[in-house]
Amino acid sequence: MLPTMAPVRRTPFLAPCTTPEAQALAARRLALLLAQDGSPTRLCERLLGAPVYLRLVRQRETREVPGVIRALLPATAYIERISTKEGAGQVMMDAIAYIAADDLPATLRAGLLAGCLPMGHLLGGHWVRRVPLAPPDEAFGLLWEAVGCPDAGASRAYRLDTAQGPRMLIAETFRAGMEPAGAGAAPPCGKR
Repeated sequence: MLPTMAPVRRTPFLAPCTTPEAQALAARRLALLLAQDGSPTRLCERLLGAPVYLRLVRQRETREVPGVIRALLPATAYIERISTKEGAGQVMMDAIAYIAADDLPATLRAGLLAGCLPMGHLLGGHWVRRVPLAPPDEAFGLLWEAVGCPDAGASRAYRLDTAQGPRMLIAETFRAGMEPAGAGAAPPCGKR
């Protein structure tokens, strides 16, 4: 059972801004976020100027995953993880990850199942390569069903490959909490 936590504000990334210039700047920042290939966790922490908080929405071990996930990430066992990265009372990003659990190193498996740290921290000592993917609708559907606030324009997907081969498929949605000034003028949406 997950602990009860204070509600946070979840706002689409391109929430209406006060000026056209602010809206254009937000669009440029979003383009940069979608294109970057570094650790989203580390990026969130740099923008926030502090560690981010990981809210684990749902996590389970499973052998049943959508066919598109199995095709992109062949395995017999998976960990499905839906999480939110938060800072300053706002959602910075939501993500769903499928981790191929076959032959997963014991320390990484234990860290994932503990559900206390963002993946960017757990993968710090591992060699990984991000392979951009066309966003799988099934993954985003499950993510947005769990957290609400669909925002396809602020979403991306990629596979993390390790030296042993494909290991994780991650679909993430950036939120207005990534903006230095916060969520702008739009009301929050989605589930808390």
